[in-house]
Amino acid sequence: MLPLFLVFCMLVLFCMKTIYTQWKVGCVLNEVADTAALYEDQIDNAWLNAAFYAMALKEDVPTENIVGGLAGVTLLQSSVDDLRISLSADYIILYPISLLGKQGFYVSQRRTSRIWNGYDPTQAEEKGNIAYVTEYGTVYHLSLSCPHLSLSIRSVTKDKLVAARNSSGRTYKKCPMCNGNGDTYYVTSWGDCYHGSLSCPGLKRTIRTISLEEAQATYSPCKKCASED
Repeated sequence: MLPLFLVFCMLVLFCMKTIYTQWKVGCVLNEVADTAALYEDQIDNAWLNAAFYAMALKEDVPTENIVGGLAGVTLLQSSVDDLRISLSADYIILYPISLLGKQGFYVSQRRTSRIWNGYDPTQAEEKGNIAYVTEYGTVYHLSLSCPHLSLSIRSVTKDKLVAARNSSGRTYKKCPMCNGNGDTYYVTSWGDCYHGSLSCPGLKRTIRTISLEEAQATYSPCKKCASED
C-alpha cells in the first residue's frame, strides 16, 4: 500500500506543478501580448522572444520540469500582422518517470491580442485644431507619427547601458516610475530614461485628442512635431 500511496502523492505533486508552470507561462504570454499590441510597428519575432524570456525571468517561471529549461520554450509559431499579435509558446513537460518510453508531453499555449494604435478613425479631425497628448506626458503633439508617440523600443544589457545613447545623443537616466532595476533594460530612440520592465507606464502610450487651444494652455509643445507652430 505504501508504494501506491507514494506514487499517488508524486502524481498529485506533478499535476500541481504542471498546472502552476502553465499558469505562469500564460501570465507571461498575456503581458507580452498586451505590451506588444501597443508597438506593432517595432515588433518582430526577435523582439517577442527577447520580451518573453526577460519577462519569464522576472516572473520566476518554474523551468526545472521543462525539457531544456527556459531555452526549451520556443515562440517560433508566433506571428504579427496588421490586426493582431498571435503568441505561441511551445515546450515539453518532463514526466516524473519515463512512461511508455516517453520522457514528457508536448504543451502549446497561445495568446492573441488585437493591435491598438491609439487612434479612432471614426473621430473627425479638423487639421490644425486638435492635438495629441499622453497619460503621463507633459507636452502636446500635432502629429500621430511623431516619434515620441510611436515608440521604438530596444533592450540593452546592464554593462552596455552607460554607452547607450538616444537619437539626440543623450545618455539615459533611471525611470522614476519603475526605477529601472535589473540586468536587462529597455530604452527608446527619443526617450531619456531606461526602464526595468516592458510593462512600465513610461513605455506605454495612452493617446487622446484634445483641442489645440486646451493643449496650448495646459501643455508645452513637443520639440519634435510642434515646435514650429
